[in-house]
Amino acid sequence: MSAVPNQNERVELAMKILACRQKLRRVGWDVEQTERLRAEIERLDRKLREMDE
Repeated sequence: MSAVPNQNERVELAMKILACRQKLRRVGWDVEQTERLRAEIERLDRKLREMDE
């Protein structure tokens, strides 16, 4: 049973990463916002990798 909540959390993280990447494409040349989005993507990606271990 614990696999289902874990899988749901993985899907939610993947969707958040995808949303951040889409925002990143729309940001354009706003360096500050780009850095924040990249940091958020890295944080979410790290969390997703930790779940895989």
